[in-house]
Amino acid sequence: MEKRLLEVTVMSAKDLKDINHLHRMDPYVSVSLTAGGEQYTHVHENGGTSPRWEDLVTFIVDEATARAGLLSLNFKIMTKKTIGDDKEVGTVELPVKELLEQQDDGMPKVMRCSVRQPSGEAQGFLEFFYRFGELFYATAYPPSAGAPQGYGYREPPRRGSGLMDVLAQGLMIGSIISDWVDNCGM
Repeated sequence: MEKRLLEVTVMSAKDLKDINHLHRMDPYVSVSLTAGGEQYTHVHENGGTSPRWEDLVTFIVDEATARAGLLSLNFKIMTKKTIGDDKEVGTVELPVKELLEQQDDGMPKVMRCSVRQPSGEAQGFLEFFYRFGELFYATAYPPSAGAPQGYGYREPPRRGSGLMDVLAQGLMIGSIISDWVDNCGM
């Protein structure tokens, strides 16, 4: 299967809607692919409506899935809350297919995308760089030697752990105690 490394540097956002009423927002970004795998930028404390992150996140992208238009790169801008759950400020969703088609020379590309609020209204922009690495092939590794795959493996029983051995050990201890009592004259 042909794969590519996708490097995304989340730079900044501008003119976001301020959803905090008492103090400046503490924004961060959750970045994910529709195929899974979520990564986060750091929280820009007091970043307000124009935060900066400059954080790198990376993903392994299946080339065929991306070219078929089945993958999206998703950004969810959140604000960290001191009490309660973090709140969504807005999102950006881009088809990975379009990103692949725009990048042809391996150099980082700059994107500036409108941020959609939870209401669907656009307000503000998210800026990031992205770059795809060279194609590489991922193959499945053969199972390792040892216990058969898919079956529980138990160690063979240890010598001396059966019921008869326990009884014999108990009798031996009793015999030692009895001999000691006899020798001490009790």
